[in-house]
Amino acid sequence: MKNWLRSGKKKPVDRVIAEHSHPGVILHLNDECHILSMYGALTSLFPSNCQSLSDIIATPLIDSQPHQWLGQHLSFSLRTKNKQLIHMQGSLHETDDNWKLILIDNTESVTRDKKRELKLKLLTGTMSIADKIIKSTPDRMPETLSEGLIELTELLHVPGISVLTRNNKNQWSFYQQLHLSNSCFIYLDNKELSRLLDRENNKNLVRVPTGITHNNNFTCIAIPYHGQHEVNAWLLVSLLPPTRNKEFINEKYWNHIANTLLAAVITKKNEMHHLNEKARSHCISQSHGVFWWEYNIEKDIFQFSEQMQIKLGFMGDCTRSELFQLVYPADLDEFRDRLIDTSTKKLPFQQNLRLMIEGTEQWFQFSFTPQPVRDSHSIIGSLINIDKILFHEQEALAANERIRSLVANAPAIIYFQKYHDGALINVFFSNSLGTLLGWAPEEFNNESLLKCIHPDDKDIFYKKNKTLLKDGIVSCNYRLIDTNGKYHWFIDEAKLLHDQWGKPQEVVGLYIDVTDATVTSDKLSKSEERYRVLVEDSPAIICRYNTNLELTFANNLFLSYLGINSISEKNINLKQYLSEEQFSSFRKRIESLSIDDPIMNAEICLHLPNREPIWVVWAERGVFDDNGKLHEIQAVGRDNTEVYKARLDMYQSAKMAIIGEMATTLAHEMNQPLNVMRISLTNLLRKINNDGYNKEYVKSKLNRIEEQIVRSSKIIEHLRFFGRRSALEMTLFNPQHAIDGALSLTRDTLINNCIDIHISSKPSPMIMGHHDQLEQVLINLLVNAKDAIVQRQEKEPGFQGQIDITTYPSEGSLIIQVEDNGGGIQSHHLEHIFESFFTTKPPGKGTGLGLPLSFGIIRQMNGNLTAENTDNGAIFVIKIQLKNK
Repeated sequence: MKNWLRSGKKKPVDRVIAEHSHPGVILHLNDECHILSMYGALTSLFPSNCQSLSDIIATPLIDSQPHQWLGQHLSFSLRTKNKQLIHMQGSLHETDDNWKLILIDNTESVTRDKKRELKLKLLTGTMSIADKIIKSTPDRMPETLSEGLIELTELLHVPGISVLTRNNKNQWSFYQQLHLSNSCFIYLDNKELSRLLDRENNKNLVRVPTGITHNNNFTCIAIPYHGQHEVNAWLLVSLLPPTRNKEFINEKYWNHIANTLLAAVITKKNEMHHLNEKARSHCISQSHGVFWWEYNIEKDIFQFSEQMQIKLGFMGDCTRSELFQLVYPADLDEFRDRLIDTSTKKLPFQQNLRLMIEGTEQWFQFSFTPQPVRDSHSIIGSLINIDKILFHEQEALAANERIRSLVANAPAIIYFQKYHDGALINVFFSNSLGTLLGWAPEEFNNESLLKCIHPDDKDIFYKKNKTLLKDGIVSCNYRLIDTNGKYHWFIDEAKLLHDQWGKPQEVVGLYIDVTDATVTSDKLSKSEERYRVLVEDSPAIICRYNTNLELTFANNLFLSYLGINSISEKNINLKQYLSEEQFSSFRKRIESLSIDDPIMNAEICLHLPNREPIWVVWAERGVFDDNGKLHEIQAVGRDNTEVYKARLDMYQSAKMAIIGEMATTLAHEMNQPLNVMRISLTNLLRKINNDGYNKEYVKSKLNRIEEQIVRSSKIIEHLRFFGRRSALEMTLFNPQHAIDGALSLTRDTLINNCIDIHISSKPSPMIMGHHDQLEQVLINLLVNAKDAIVQRQEKEPGFQGQIDITTYPSEGSLIIQVEDNGGGIQSHHLEHIFESFFTTKPPGKGTGLGLPLSFGIIRQMNGNLTAENTDNGAIFVIKIQLKNK
């Protein structure tokens, strides 16, 4: 306010009152960022004697003059008089004689975003630990759990974690524990802890009294994991004092962490228990006709269950040769070979073979499944008498085949439904379903049947089921759709069958196709109506035009875009809504349409009246007359403007990220000319003070200063060009300019890292695209090459890096190659490098977006980007199709 009084200008009273009542802070600044006045509800948080914005800002300003902030979304971290940080955002406005910086507190939003990021990292880490436990082998499981607990303590920043399960005495005991200090998990009385957990097992989180542990400096909490009927495990966590603990981890997240981790532990523990139990009870007979057998590899003898010994006609053990004498000769070779593989490699096997018992052939099924806890010197398997089973199977198969043949060839669809608690469940449809409707019988369940019924006929279908359950028999007509989307009229005749006590069992039904010409005609008229509504009111642009781009039809959406009610109002030619480049592309596509290749796809830009240009995904189909001459083009378009803008925003963000990554290099690049100018001025002043200067000396120094100013201006101007948003449409440009621009921003970084740059280029024709986006791609490739070489230099001190940039035209395309000697890309990574978020760089040094974005940019320019390894490194090849003359 003093500055206002000093200047003699009066500030409007209404404006002062508004600024005082502002919920944030309003700072009036001069061109040097000095604070002239401060208003707003949050003014009291800052020192009253601050003179400059730099007195309260927490991070140094990159642009120190306010006019450089105009038009930007500003975010600052300010330091209050209590030395606390407050995050603010806002904008800068120019007033008559100073600058007004309006800021709003968004500390809560920034803090919430950070907490959300930490929560996501914690939950992802816990799921990763659980996944490792699930995938671990039984012998590795304790070690894997221990490693997981170490990782979890680091994620949670807690001194210790334990997993408790019940022991053989049904008490809670430590299954695994991890602590960073010796006193975190030492308890005076485990029985007391066990009793506490049994009492509190109905809670989601239990706080363990400090008296149970030796070390009272830590607070302990216990989180249960509930199985199907009871608590199966507890997660015991030792916490730091509240001021040091993560405040965002509430009871909900503790439960999520415990459930994720302990579910994996209990699952794996149960799996190990199941394996042990399975080994003990494997091959024990479960029903009549199932026997066990054991083969001792060292002694080369077989043992069979007592009942099987009786069948075979001998008691006790038998040798392998004795058993082979009972095996039918046609089955012996296979059995001998499988037994050898099982004995040596523990391979599982199952074989149906015949044994000669009392002079007759009987079928048996020998089987063996390896068990991880079994003795390696013996093999135990099962033996099933399947003689009667095979006989009945063969009879059933023959009868079933006869019935299937009869049903499949019937001119109707036969179906069966199972009755269950008032519901009818489809269990069988004859193969004629595929003949009449095209549906596969095995895929046709209740849900599929409902989807195939015409919506107008569903009431008939529901009433049919009620009538069938009430009267036991029903007949009705409704429509079913086939795989081609065509409806057929069917008579559905069904009968409900009951068991001997009168209880409903199943439904036998028959579908007979009764479609006739009247129905077909009715369906045709409805289809035409649906087609008209679909086209006229479609959410997509639908139109037709002749080879001169004169519209002959446009649906309602396209008419609204054009700002007219009907194309009959005036002659509409698409040319008036296209740029010259777009019009030229239209003509080329139309000329390339043929009967063999009648469809073309493109992304076009329409400059419509009274609105911003829109980008449309455009699909064209040529309509030809009987002589093969193109008569008309039918087109369907989808407004893709939001996607196009999002893509440009993504490219712009990537460019800003590149500038951010190169900030240090650019600062060094700007600092060099400043140092040269400072030294020149110092020398010039010294000469002036000593009266030893002359006109030529002054002129040379001033020329040197001017050269450095020009150099700095070029850097700044190129940064402004590179940081600018891309043009709306592609233009013709010289690709060499993009290469020069990329090198101007990266050359110093490459030289400072002992990397030679070799450029080999032949005269290149103009290409269609965005100059700044190609430059962005080249910067990405050069920075990646530099990173690869630097990693190799760390392993091989003194290694001289080299990047070769080669440009030449080839077969109607422009080739740009960027090759380095950084050691190349691992072969198993090579096929994934263009996938989003995939990076081979160390954590924190790569986002995994540079190459995917570069790939998308080149594809938008009608080109492709590929990569492969060379003898010394990697080579990236950009191939862009040249514009036809």
